[in-house]
Amino acid sequence: PQPVLYHICLEMRTRGIERQMTQGELKRLAERQLTKWTKHVGNGMSVPPVRRQLEGAKHPKGPTPIEWLKQEYERRKAAGFI
Repeated sequence: PQPVLYHICLEMRTRGIERQMTQGELKRLAERQLTKWTKHVGNGMSVPPVRRQLEGAKHPKGPTPIEWLKQEYERRKAAGFI
């Protein structure tokens, strides 16, 4: 796989989702992207390398707030407060 294909696909996915593009619109976008990258490379510019995506935030271990509230509700219900 070439880095330029990665950048083209990434751009197509992002724009396609944001603008809810049809298949025909995506084909035209692909043509424009290929033309753009052909001009860039033809002018001596390099294709940026593919970079790894940052990891998502890690959730802390233990019950979530809704789980904690449910446990508290069940405890109070069992104790007869509810």
